[in-house]
Amino acid sequence: MADRTAQARTAVAALSSKDDDALFLELGKRVAMNRKDPRTVTDFDPTVEPEFEALGVMSDLVTLGRDFFGRVNKQAYELMCGADAEDSQERKKLTEAFGLGKDAIGAALAALLVAYLGLAPALAAVVAALALRLFFKPGYEAMCDLWKSKLPSNPAPAAS
Repeated sequence: MADRTAQARTAVAALSSKDDDALFLELGKRVAMNRKDPRTVTDFDPTVEPEFEALGVMSDLVTLGRDFFGRVNKQAYELMCGADAEDSQERKKLTEAFGLGKDAIGAALAALLVAYLGLAPALAAVVAALALRLFFKPGYEAMCDLWKSKLPSNPAPAAS
């Protein structure tokens, strides 16, 4: 996982400077790319071809990104903040990343989303950046508490 984390670090750092709508738009583009050809999203920082810019109205791509994030949000939360004993080693790695800064946390989360939820790297990078942007707090427990309070009560099942 260390190699995957290193690969994710630059991509997540670049994404973390974007605002919410720009991140949802980026996620929507990458979901659309994945639907058309999954080989295009195997890198954490894929090249978005011009044809994907014309996939639809920008608001439709933002909606696609928001919908996808809504489907994977609870699973990502459980992986990062849950109590499942199977994921305890991964949570330990994430808590250790807190001492290394926000970019390290995002990279570790992106790598875990790929390894444990099977997300394509390009999608995992944006989901991690969104999770940090929306829920990051100065401490691991404070972040998990805030994230939990923002989860929908009955989320739709995740789809890849």
